[in-house]
Amino acid sequence: MNRIVIILIFSFLFQNSFAQKKCCGCDSSGLAHTKTDKILLKKFWNTFTTAIKNNDKLKLASVINYPFICDYRVIDSTQSEDKDFKISKQQFISYEYKLFDDLKLKNEINKYPNWADSFWIVQGDRNKCIYQFEYTTVEPSKEWEGQQRFFTVERIKGRFLITSSYIVP
Repeated sequence: MNRIVIILIFSFLFQNSFAQKKCCGCDSSGLAHTKTDKILLKKFWNTFTTAIKNNDKLKLASVINYPFICDYRVIDSTQSEDKDFKISKQQFISYEYKLFDDLKLKNEINKYPNWADSFWIVQGDRNKCIYQFEYTTVEPSKEWEGQQRFFTVERIKGRFLITSSYIVP
């Protein structure tokens, strides 16, 4: 029951974020508000999808901002009290890159050759535009509502990078 309430709250928050035509200077119908952002997002998406398709952990590591915030880890599946892990670049290259070794993720990115078709936009801290990509990790069933994985992508020092990943519920 608690998970259903959490999902409803997330749905309401996302729906309200997307209902706004303008978010922090970005147009939610076209996402990026400048030509530069469009070019940078396209470059990010091409690098990200190529790295996923080719299992290239070094290329994948190049599109992540460190420390990378994630609500779970490959090597240590125990959860801390706050359920957020900060993964260093060394940890990512050593073993945490396996977070992205997911057939469902590979299938999902193959559906979206164009970055603009794959992202959502939400308003983050300090009215900053946050882009998100999500996919279903576990399909819903009669016993469970299923699971979605989200990647947050932000512009940092002139590049778009993945800053976090989390799973709902």
